[in-house]
Amino acid sequence: MGTVRAYHKPWYEVALDDGAVLKLRGRDLASMLIFAPADFKNPMLFHYDFNDLNPLLCPGWVLGLHEYLHEFNTILPLEWLERGPAAERDATLAAPDADFSMFRAVERADLRGYCLALSGEARAKKTINDMRHPALKALWWFASRRCSLPPTPDDVADYLTYLAMHVNTIGSVECARGAIAFTCTVNGWDKTLMLGGRARVPLDAMRRRHVHVVHKSAGLTTEHVRAIMRIYIVVRGDLTWQQQWRVAFGIGLCTMYKTLARYDDLRQLR
Repeated sequence: MGTVRAYHKPWYEVALDDGAVLKLRGRDLASMLIFAPADFKNPMLFHYDFNDLNPLLCPGWVLGLHEYLHEFNTILPLEWLERGPAAERDATLAAPDADFSMFRAVERADLRGYCLALSGEARAKKTINDMRHPALKALWWFASRRCSLPPTPDDVADYLTYLAMHVNTIGSVECARGAIAFTCTVNGWDKTLMLGGRARVPLDAMRRRHVHVVHKSAGLTTEHVRAIMRIYIVVRGDLTWQQQWRVAFGIGLCTMYKTLARYDDLRQLR
């Protein structure tokens, strides 16, 4: 047993009960977290960033998600519901006197999700994958705030407002709206009602808040490129022409500077 006491990207520092200290990446830590399925509805445990610590790798979180979906008979695309580490633990839910409700819920989700794909209603695979995390984040937030499914327009508006307050980007609100709209389509909910009215306010506000004119710095002049070439294009007299890789590298570098014209563009490319 241990407790996470610090985070220095990309390492989580875990103090063990015996006094030892471990440094773990988010992927390793998630699979070891003590997270009960009931914790899925704890609002204090919700976090938006899935990059450093992805809860999909946490068995308890995955079970909590499945229980929430089962509670309100909600389906999602198959690729969003990969069981992962939770698969082995599902056996504990099926005691001899159990009603196998979890098995039926998972089977129902699988069959309906596959039917969705067969009917041609599913979008391109990349589009589906891009909406996976925004949709799961929204569902987790709804569950942690004890919202039923489908969420009410006010529930959706509250979540989008939460993103506007704490993430403060156009993309986060736009992606959330798109993922919620897709979830509505999959489950036959009225997305026009759910995403209208007050639920439009956060996105409109984000667009107004972050509107700005993109200013580009001036392009490099010929003199600038010539000065770069003098430094990077090196010809060695002791090598054959076929071995002059420094010349090729220097010419390629200078060509990129001149083609892209701006240092920042080249820095991002590099």
